[in-house]
Amino acid sequence: MKKLIIAFVSGIVISLSSVAVAANEFNVTLFPSEFIFNGKTKSVPSEYQVFNYNGQVYVPLRFVTESMGATVGIIASPDYKPNQITIDYKENRDKEFPYSDEDKNISVALTSANQTPRETYITGQVQLNEALYNRNIIGFTIDITLDNETSVPTVHAFAIDIGKDELKSFRVKANGFFDLANISKVEIKSVEMVEYTSE
Repeated sequence: MKKLIIAFVSGIVISLSSVAVAANEFNVTLFPSEFIFNGKTKSVPSEYQVFNYNGQVYVPLRFVTESMGATVGIIASPDYKPNQITIDYKENRDKEFPYSDEDKNISVALTSANQTPRETYITGQVQLNEALYNRNIIGFTIDITLDNETSVPTVHAFAIDIGKDELKSFRVKANGFFDLANISKVEIKSVEMVEYTSE
C-alpha cells in the first residue's frame, strides 16, 4: 500500500475531503476501498482517499454521508472553540415532509417540541425542492395553530449552505407552551433565498 503524509491544522477544508497544511505531520497508509450501501457497491471517486492510521480506517465523510442520502457541512467556530461538523438526514425515510410553502419550494417536518419554563423549542427539518443557486441560505416562517384554536406567534427559521433536494435540521424558539400533539394546523412561508458562499 502507498504511504503519504497528512498534516493537520486548526482549520478544516470545507469540502471535508482533504486537510490543509501545517504542523504535526504523521504517516498514514492509503487504504484502497469500495463501499457497499445496503448491498449496492459504490466506488470511491478519485478526489477522495481512504487511509489507515494506527489500525483505524478513516473515510471521506462527505462521500459516505451523501451516498446515504444525508448532507454534511461545517460551521467554523471562532476563539479556538471546536468546529461543528453537521450531518443531516431524514429521520423517517418512509414519511413525507407534511408541510410546504405555497410554491412548494420548501418542505418542512416538525420532529419535536421541548418545553422550558419560558418557551417551547421546536426541532424540525427543511428540504429544499427548488433552488436559485448551487448553495443557498433560505429563510422561512412557521405559523402554528393549536387544537384549542390558539395561534402561536410566527416562528422564524433558516437553513444555511443547502442545495436542491437536500435537507437541513433546525431548532427554533416559539412563544407559549405546547407539544406536537397539540398542533392542528401549520402554515409555511418562504421568506427569502440568497446565495451562500463559504468566504
